[in-house]
Amino acid sequence: MGTVNVKQWILIHAVLLIIANIIAISLNSIQYLVFVSFASFLWFIYLGRAAWRQYQPIAGYANWTTFLRLVLLVATLCLEADLSNRMLFLLLGFAVALDGFDGYLARRFNQVSSWGGLFDKEVDSFLVASIATLLYLRFQFPIAVLLIGLLHYWYELLLYVLAWQALKTPPNPIGKYVAAILFISLLLAIVLPYSWSVWLVLIASFFTLLSFSISFFYKYRATKIMKTRTF
Repeated sequence: MGTVNVKQWILIHAVLLIIANIIAISLNSIQYLVFVSFASFLWFIYLGRAAWRQYQPIAGYANWTTFLRLVLLVATLCLEADLSNRMLFLLLGFAVALDGFDGYLARRFNQVSSWGGLFDKEVDSFLVASIATLLYLRFQFPIAVLLIGLLHYWYELLLYVLAWQALKTPPNPIGKYVAAILFISLLLAIVLPYSWSVWLVLIASFFTLLSFSISFFYKYRATKIMKTRTF
């Protein structure tokens, strides 16, 4: 799969999205974030060509579903200025709903792979980042919403600085539940009254920070175990 290249991509992708987000905010246009992200994902797909060639049909049903979700998200964000809040909610909601479906297909057709899992995870993170940016630009949410939107990318940079990316840790026990809460909260913020939406996103942000803190603690504990085994 070109593991080294993919690991480098994770870091470069995080930096690109943070910079693109700053540009999008400065120029008041989410399209800059969308174009940079999509180009970076195409690069990732190219890096994983050895992984998706082993499936029939090529890339496998699950990865095609993830790619469809990415294209739907990109198209929706490019057209968001011409879409009503309700239509925006429906299209982005469909992109979120497909998240569970690609995982089902991967298990159903025995097409589970580390590359596919990473693809799905990064599309999820992009979805969170883009909706958070949309809430700031279109709905005048507090700038703090951008912090939770980009949290995944700042976390990846932190792991790189600490050289903790390769540390093996147990699954986060609340990770998938918190992700679902965050998805739903960001989506509902598009159609609910502003006063309700802010509190909803704030509560979801708290649990998201808690989830990342647990993951970070697992990484920290893994370093202690490694030091113990060294001696």
